[in-house]
Amino acid sequence: MQDIPVVLLNYNRPEFSKRLVENLARIKPKQVYISIDGHKSDVAGDKNKVDQVEAAFANIQWDCEVKLRRNETNLGLRPAVKGALDWFFGEQSFGIVLEDDIAFNEHFFQYCQRFSKLEDGSKIGAISGNNLMAHMFSKDFFQPKYLLAQIFHCWGWATWSERWKNYDDNIEQDDDFFQNTLPKYLNYDEKVINFFYSVRTNIQNNAINTWALRFLLSNWKHDLYFLTPPENLTTNHGFIEDSTHTSAMPFYMQNIQIGNFVPYEKSQYEIKTSPPFEKIEEKFILGIDRSPLLL
Repeated sequence: MQDIPVVLLNYNRPEFSKRLVENLARIKPKQVYISIDGHKSDVAGDKNKVDQVEAAFANIQWDCEVKLRRNETNLGLRPAVKGALDWFFGEQSFGIVLEDDIAFNEHFFQYCQRFSKLEDGSKIGAISGNNLMAHMFSKDFFQPKYLLAQIFHCWGWATWSERWKNYDDNIEQDDDFFQNTLPKYLNYDEKVINFFYSVRTNIQNNAINTWALRFLLSNWKHDLYFLTPPENLTTNHGFIEDSTHTSAMPFYMQNIQIGNFVPYEKSQYEIKTSPPFEKIEEKFILGIDRSPLLL
């Protein structure tokens, strides 16, 4: 049984919530927080789906403390997630965050447990379960090491209440951050800076309304990074037609597998940033032109 508290983010996909319970039953976390966004009153059948999601969690049969909250109305992804994580981290100092469509196993929990202590001076803003690049390159090309990455992946992650307090839900309004802090954080790389200036514009124009990008930028504001494992430890099986925000599987997710937890001791090596890894993520995940890709 795992000691790490877990918060589960759900809306209206009962089949995904049932699978989430089945996966967690193998790990048996002692504390489970369940957040369910409310139904859309103008969508036929939506209330029934949300009711089925809530019912799925009645099947938790291992010995654990369960706390469940369901929004009375549909808040939408960003405010629903923020509300859920404010609630969770208002009660827990550290925990794992899982959306309903995340696949994982015990190795992800072992990884989070290994790095659960926030050390003084740590540059880690959150612990990511993803390494979406490892399977695309040979181990001769990329040594399998833990590293600090700039890009945040929210498909299974963990953090501390102290770090969640850094979340700025209106960071797009922070002119000083975008004019001074962000360029410095990105080493004055004009291509990446312009990419995130475009992100800011899209947020301001409500073209995108995401908590994840705001969390990423909030961590950058505090000069923090995202711990990335040597092997990918989680994935997303939510790329289906009725997904709210994920419908087309990106090529770098195709054939990706869940790997194993790699033990780590400080005496082995220092966990630090990797400029080659950043360039590859910028090219393949953000779509920033890195031709030729010189590492």
